[in-house]
Amino acid sequence: MKKYFIILIFVVLVLSACTTTPNSPEEINENSPEEINENSPEEINENPFVWYSIEPVRCGGNTWDKWRSDSNIRFVRAPTQEEVIILYFNQELEIPLTSEQIKIEIIDDIVCMACDCGTGELVSVYVQLYSRPSLESLGWKMK
Repeated sequence: MKKYFIILIFVVLVLSACTTTPNSPEEINENSPEEINENSPEEINENPFVWYSIEPVRCGGNTWDKWRSDSNIRFVRAPTQEEVIILYFNQELEIPLTSEQIKIEIIDDIVCMACDCGTGELVSVYVQLYSRPSLESLGWKMK
């Protein structure tokens, strides 16, 4: 019985030492989006994910806000901006996005309160390179 237990532990250790393809932005840090050359398919295949960012505006002027107000989605509680963006990407844009692939950071402490002013935040998403045309047409910029 002891021999089987040792063999089982050995197999588990060997299998856990295998590497997997990174799934989250934290797991891929070697290649920044600036290093990807559009004309080099080898580099694109090595890192098919890139960071895109946008500075949201107030008063529901963002594409995900407009989508939410036009959709018939009902929530049990008010969703966070992050949750709305994730739903928008997955359902409307059909671009896979998880909570590990989005970050919202404060970039300005002082902002104006007019509707066309920014919120002082930067929304960044880590998505596959194939979504580039869709995102750029909506005002997202590669980081």
